Amino acid sequence: MNKLLSTIICLLIIQFGYAQLNYSELVFNNDDKFIVLGKVKGEYFKYKNHIEDKVKKHHFSKIDYVKIRYSENDIKTFKYFKIADTEKYKVLEEVEKGKVALYTTSSNGYVNPFEAGMQRLSYTIENYYVKKQGEEEVIHLGSNQLFTKNFIEGASLFFEDCMELVKKIKTKKFKKRDIVDIVKFYNTHCN
Repeated sequence: MNKLLSTIICLLIIQFGYAQLNYSELVFNNDDKFIVLGKVKGEYFKYKNHIEDKVKKHHFSKIDYVKIRYSENDIKTFKYFKIADTEKYKVLEEVEKGKVALYTTSSNGYVNPFEAGMQRLSYTIENYYVKKQGEEEVIHLGSNQLFTKNFIEGASLFFEDCMELVKKIKTKKFKKRDIVDIVKFYNTHCN
């Protein structure tokens, strides 16, 4: 009985560790490509070649990109970029690609209400970054927070080579919440 119980516990521990890692395509800057079990952890990618292996980690500066399969229809690509006008680099999730690529980062948090006994409220902040083809740095275009830099001004400047799109942004036909549609519009309707 003890042997059966310890076997079950070992299998559960292995399964728990495995559940945190997802099948991933890891491509290094030198074009070496591997299929591994991994996850993004800050500016590092942690992975195993096989479930029984020890975890390895590499800084994203050595990685071209990582594609992680969370489910059959949920595959996300992560890349590492320098943020324009700063000295910072970030690991970003690719949302759209084309003549203009859209990237995002998400952070979650909780707010404690003012009255005792009330449940904590969760929130997610998404920051949006854009990059034109051939450019090395991404530009922070704003976030879904209520108070951020002037989106209309920043988006109009970034997309200034497509006056049809700038007009839609300035007349608020496209708003900050439509950032994916804005990038899709640029990629399909602008030079």
